[in-house]
Amino acid sequence: MIVQETRLDLPLPDPPEPLEDCGVCQALVKQRKQARAAGDWSRVTNCNVEIRNHHRARWWR
Repeated sequence: MIVQETRLDLPLPDPPEPLEDCGVCQALVKQRKQARAAGDWSRVTNCNVEIRNHHRARWWR
């Protein structure tokens, strides 16, 4: 039996840009940087989601 690995490379969106005057965004950027250095891509993604959602919450107020 031959097993082939299938990979699906999707175009990933650019990471969200944090607001410079926001402490929450800056803390998430720091966490994302540490996660990236550690190779923890799941945490990097979580930080991106949190930054993106934090922006939405701020703009909808």
